[in-house]
Amino acid sequence: MTDSRNVVVITGAGGMGSAIARRIGTGSTVILADFNEGLLKSEAKLLTGTGYDVLSRVVDVSEKDSVQALAAEAAALGPVTALVHTAGLSPVQASIEAMLRVDLLGTALMLDAFGGVMSTGGGGRVHRIDGRNDGGLGS
Repeated sequence: MTDSRNVVVITGAGGMGSAIARRIGTGSTVILADFNEGLLKSEAKLLTGTGYDVLSRVVDVSEKDSVQALAAEAAALGPVTALVHTAGLSPVQASIEAMLRVDLLGTALMLDAFGGVMSTGGGGRVHRIDGRNDGGLGS
């Protein structure tokens, strides 16, 4: 890793997060973040094994300190050019209270923390993606 490499941050190490890392992570340092340490380690190992430069970080997107630490680490590594926030819960997975903490508060905390560290000059992009939309990534 060098300071000149772009940094791509992806929250949510499940299917969408890993697929997006493969799609946009080439040539960048990818920080893959998730609450589930086992899933995170497994996905990071797969990505690293196929040639991606991946750091894995356990993060609770509903906790301000956790999100701010992730943003600070990303900024310290180089220009943060993309944040793809796929972390989220569905009614099948969690209570309404947990969904509100992760899906609503978590998104707000991510935007707040990364708003100050994204690449300047129009070089940074933020995407919020869940199972109900494509987040505008397109093909």
